Amino acid sequence: MNEFESAFLCGLLNKFRPKKILELGVAGGATTAIILRCLEKIGQPYVMNSIDISEDFHLDKNFKTGSLALPTKENLKFGTHNFYFNTVIPFKIEEIGGDIDFVILDTAHVLPGEVLDFLIVLPYLSENAVVCLHDVSECQRVPDFEHFPQHATTALFSAVTADKFLNFVNLLTNEYTGLRYPNIAAFQINADTMKNIESVFLTLIMRWRYLPENRDLNGYMDMLMKLYPQNLFLIFQEALRMNVKNLMAEAQANAAQR
Repeated sequence: MNEFESAFLCGLLNKFRPKKILELGVAGGATTAIILRCLEKIGQPYVMNSIDISEDFHLDKNFKTGSLALPTKENLKFGTHNFYFNTVIPFKIEEIGGDIDFVILDTAHVLPGEVLDFLIVLPYLSENAVVCLHDVSECQRVPDFEHFPQHATTALFSAVTADKFLNFVNLLTNEYTGLRYPNIAAFQINADTMKNIESVFLTLIMRWRYLPENRDLNGYMDMLMKLYPQNLFLIFQEALRMNVKNLMAEAQANAAQR
């Protein structure tokens, strides 16, 4: 995160003063450290849990995921922090439990990514929980046209029914897009979030960039079936069917060109 994004995140923490925080997507651990330092300055009891699918930092395999946060983690006075690596949220959410009042979502950025993670987490959030999304303008990043559009966070932020926070700064230019559109946003769930959750499910009809590994996919499926009514689960099933077909066709076409 750049200085503006870190300030936005810390502003949310200072405003809402959460006591149970969930971080999905850790990478090097810089954001983890920022959150922990901010919570320590607030000075109230808290519990924070951080989850990442990888044990190794994806940008540099010489470092472990979350390593940048270790010095901060070792000197906590007001709260506790737990890392969970080599796993995804469906396998840990029941252990973490409910009443989560702050979530930072910063995972794949491509579908199904953050959309699936949010659907799993939503029933475990407190009544007025805040969800912070990083890389909401990553879908407009240039000149990386060879990369699949990274629109998962943008789709989620657009589709969810909630009270939304998107801070524009007149003199700020996004470092990736060159646009005056921030790369971080947040929303606070309300009584209508779950009522209108079908809109979030429908974002899964868009093209996916990847399929989760079989174990992880089964975990997401099991939890979605448990947490939501059949009509919503059917939307997920149809989205999965279409994207499996398209991803297989894409893989075959790429192999034929080699």
